[in-house]
Amino acid sequence: MRQVARDDEVWGSQWHQLDRIRITQTIFTSLQTDNPTPYIIIKNDLCSISAINDIFKYADDTTLLVPQHTDVELDVDFQNVKAWAATNCLKLNLSKTKEIVFKRPRVQYFHMSPPLVDIEQLDCCKLLGVIFQSNFKMDSHIQFILSECAHRLYLLKLLRHQGLPDAQLSVIANAVIVSRLLYALPA
Repeated sequence: MRQVARDDEVWGSQWHQLDRIRITQTIFTSLQTDNPTPYIIIKNDLCSISAINDIFKYADDTTLLVPQHTDVELDVDFQNVKAWAATNCLKLNLSKTKEIVFKRPRVQYFHMSPPLVDIEQLDCCKLLGVIFQSNFKMDSHIQFILSECAHRLYLLKLLRHQGLPDAQLSVIANAVIVSRLLYALPA
């Protein structure tokens, strides 16, 4: 646990020095080939060329994180991911691959390599159920969560009107509303 805290502190101190950071989210799909090994098993050998860049993997989602000051540019590291996918008989789903560039709001000058070819660059994107915006605001995510919870509260109202006991309503409220409000909250 102590090592994780140190990594977070280092990352936090580096974050304050950055003017921008690029994140590319990639979705892999399996090809119908002689290699039946699922992505979840072979993903462990996928790593970034640079020690500064990070790759985060969850299920079939892979997220490449590239800070402004790096020794390997995003396009080179992304080509590495493409080559790894080809080697392991996987196909990148480029239609679902998106890029977002986070930058401080008042920074006037910063180095940014050209965008990746055939990859859409967005101002906000959803990553593991959380909506991130390039300006570091969370208002899109909050609006989305409030809208979801309002719909779910209406369902609870309908269930109460149908005569569902309060104890069962409480269980359902915890399952569909409180759990949604608490999802990714500690992060």
